Amino acid sequence: GNFPMPPFMGGWMILVILAASMSSGDGCILACATIFSHNVLEKFGVTRKGLLKATRWSTVLWTIVSAGISSAAPDATGYLLIVSFDIATAGALIPMFVAVYWPTCNPIAVFCCFVSGSLTRIILEFALPKDGSLVIAGEFAETSGAGIYGYDDFKKFSNWDLATGGEDAVDYGVAGKIEACPQKRLEDWTGIDSFLSPAIGIVVLLLVHLLAPKPSHKWFQPVSHKDAVGTDEEPVGVEIQEPRVAPDASAV
Repeated sequence: GNFPMPPFMGGWMILVILAASMSSGDGCILACATIFSHNVLEKFGVTRKGLLKATRWSTVLWTIVSAGISSAAPDATGYLLIVSFDIATAGALIPMFVAVYWPTCNPIAVFCCFVSGSLTRIILEFALPKDGSLVIAGEFAETSGAGIYGYDDFKKFSNWDLATGGEDAVDYGVAGKIEACPQKRLEDWTGIDSFLSPAIGIVVLLLVHLLAPKPSHKWFQPVSHKDAVGTDEEPVGVEIQEPRVAPDASAV
C-alpha cells in the first residue's frame, strides 16, 4: 500500500546499496593498508618480498579501526564517508600536483602541506557554522511568520498596549518581538572549508620550502630498489622480454 515499489524490487535495491557500500568500504581499507605498508612499514625495513604480506595484515588493522568508527556513529556513516574523502583530498591535492610538476620541492614542505591541509579541514569541520541551510550570507530565519503563543507574547510582539493607547502602556520595541518570537539567523559555510584547506596547504608548502633545510633523514628519502629488494637482481616475478625486431623483407 504505502511502498513505492514491489517488495521484490525493494529487496534488490537494498542489495545494490549494500554492494555499493561494500565496494567503497573495501576500497578505502585496501588503500589505507597499501599506503601504510608502502610509506611507513617499508621505511622500517620491510622488503618488497614481505610487502604483500604486510599489506594483507594491515587490512585487518584498518578494518578494526573502520568498524570502530562506524559503530560509534552508525547513523552518520554516509556523512563520515564524504567528510573522510574531503579530508584526504584537502591534504593530498597539492602534494600530488607538486610530485608531478615540481619534483625538486623539499620533501619536508610536501609533508607539512599534506598535514596542514588535512588538519585545517578537520578543524574547520567543527569551527564553521553549519545548520544545513547552505546559506552563507544574508538575513534569513527559520520561519516566515511569527509563532505567537499566549496573549502576553502577542502584546509584546505587536506592542498592543502602545498601539491602542492603553493606560500605563509599555513600549516593548524590537526587544519585545525578539523575546516573543526568537529567530535564529541561518548560516551555513559548507564548502568553504574544502576550498580553504588546500589554500592553507599551498602557503605552508611555500614557506617550509623556502625556510627548511634539505632533509637527510631516511623517512624523507625515496626507497631505492636495492634497499627495498635487498639485492641488485630484478624483482621476483617480473620477466623482462627482449624487444622483437621485424624481419627484413629484402633479405627474404
